[in-house]
Amino acid sequence: MAAGSLPGIVRVLVVAVLAIGAFAGAAPALAVDCSGLSEWSCSTSYGLGASVRYNGSKYTLCAACSRAASCPGFAPDADNWWTNNGTCDGGTSPTPTPTPTPTNPPSATPTPTPTSPGPTATPSPTPTIGPGPTATPTPTTPPGGDVEVTPGSGSVTASTNDGNVPGNTVDNSLSTRWSANGDGHWIKYDLGTSRTITRVRIGFYSGNTRQSRFDLQVSADNTTWTNVLTGAMSGGTTTQQESFDFADTSGRWVRYLGHGNTVNAWNSILELDVHATSGGGPTPTPTPTTGTQPTATPTPTPTPATATPTPTPTPTGGPGRACAAGWSSGTSYAQGAIVSRQCTEGRETMWRNYRSNFGGSSDPCSDSWLGGTGWSQQGTCGSSFYNCTSGTCLLFNQDHFDRTWPLKNYWAVGKRADTYTWKEFRMAADQDAMFTTGDTNMRKREVAAYFANKDQETGIGQYDREIYCQPGNPGFGTVNCNYCSANTECGTPKCSTTSTSGNKYFGRGPVQLSWDYNYCRASKAIWGDNRLYDTPDLMFSDPVAMWRVANWYWKTQIGPTYPECTSVPPGHPVPQGCPNLVDWPRESARDAMTTTDASGNYGFGGTIRAINGALECHSGNTGQTNRIAFYAGGGGARQANMLDILGVTGSARVYGRDTCD
Repeated sequence: MAAGSLPGIVRVLVVAVLAIGAFAGAAPALAVDCSGLSEWSCSTSYGLGASVRYNGSKYTLCAACSRAASCPGFAPDADNWWTNNGTCDGGTSPTPTPTPTPTNPPSATPTPTPTSPGPTATPSPTPTIGPGPTATPTPTTPPGGDVEVTPGSGSVTASTNDGNVPGNTVDNSLSTRWSANGDGHWIKYDLGTSRTITRVRIGFYSGNTRQSRFDLQVSADNTTWTNVLTGAMSGGTTTQQESFDFADTSGRWVRYLGHGNTVNAWNSILELDVHATSGGGPTPTPTPTTGTQPTATPTPTPTPATATPTPTPTPTGGPGRACAAGWSSGTSYAQGAIVSRQCTEGRETMWRNYRSNFGGSSDPCSDSWLGGTGWSQQGTCGSSFYNCTSGTCLLFNQDHFDRTWPLKNYWAVGKRADTYTWKEFRMAADQDAMFTTGDTNMRKREVAAYFANKDQETGIGQYDREIYCQPGNPGFGTVNCNYCSANTECGTPKCSTTSTSGNKYFGRGPVQLSWDYNYCRASKAIWGDNRLYDTPDLMFSDPVAMWRVANWYWKTQIGPTYPECTSVPPGHPVPQGCPNLVDWPRESARDAMTTTDASGNYGFGGTIRAINGALECHSGNTGQTNRIAFYAGGGGARQANMLDILGVTGSARVYGRDTCD
């Protein structure tokens, strides 16, 4: 990995906005004649300007474009060489043949990534982080189960549609659907009266060939919305309805907020059923109106059945942390006072609780770090606190993420890169089944090792691109930042080894992926095509993809081949780390943290070997020292090491070797 993203160097944030087929905008709603057109197939070759049917629409290749037969291939709605001409005959069309699921080829062994120069920052001490507020108990569903309360089609509306209307989702048919293209489109259900909502059942269009991303929201007034599910994913294995449970929530309106799917940006659901407690809606607890406090989630009073049920406390990391009274401008607060405040940082706007360190009237939005200055962050609250009911976040939750990579970075005196958000990390981790091997301590050690290495690569979350290659730094505008080997695994090279033309494969994302062959191999392994190789900045327009690339490298790549150790040119010294690598297994970083070896060479040291090998595996190397400090402490990078953040103590902290020298 490129190690150019180091603390202490100012970078210029240049976020590329891409125009790729999967996000090319909403399809036209007009009806077109599709008679005589065949259904698109990956096994068919198409000539210049060919037209096909796909997903109920007509698609036409550009006049100078052709597509050879190639499976799994890019479907027309994910390929910007095809244009969507409109819905076939008003939207009635046969069900298309599902696109085959790509079979990922085996990952090839990468060669080492050069380390770009950059100074090492002097770390600052870690502030003490105070305890957060006690979570509000979450009520359980009253005895007697729940009932379906799905409204009729007249009470279902949507932000838009492509001719497949909202009412289709309540017609008890899995052959009709609602569809809208683009992130953030929604469909809303008015229950007519307040109910205690317990779960929904959703059927997804093409649900057996892709996973849909969405948030589920509930509102009491059709204005203020509370997320009961955030970053949820469909299973990807069925077109039948799937059940999504959440903490019982009072409200009249239910809204599905779509974020596309794992193939393209379409939001398409077949049916959605709403379920609520059988006793009707509870009386909500009134919301305080002090200052600028957010609208609180009503605390339901359980409806009696045979007995009044006892509220079930929300588990640590679960949904529903209560917001304190809202901060009020001009009010002088005592030392230790806790308030809530909505602040915007980068791509995120969140409600958080803050604790006053010294007393006073300063604004938490401009006078807070994770644990210092006027206010200390005490964690997200209210609707900003993402649900944590399954998967990765039961092990590593939003608070852990914010302590690992603070929005305002106390240690590196900077801020987290806008592309790094908890929500998108969690979505990628769940898609890639990360951190699932072994007992709880083994899984926590793996999470700790993962982020300790990302700390070193990104300057504690500050950088999402290699700063050496950005404007104002030595590599900008030079051929060195092409990272081009002219590799042909993805076809004709898209970069140059002699000029600054073409694609530039400098370090990007939390793993600082660099070199053309790594972009090619990652793209083929994750998506089965060349999308990342063709458009390296895809990582900035789709941060979920950015995290998935980091996950791919962590789980599958076994590290550099060390040609500098075995084929040293005459007159050149052998790198210091070469003798230390002889007895280390050639394995991925994930395997180094989840398996053992008779030599004793496994554990965190194996992750350093898998990432930078001979470049860092020698005594006194600053990169190795920093990574170990991020992981287990011992000075150097920062005091709040990952094992401490995750609560791994005593003998559970010991696993193999932390060093690779």
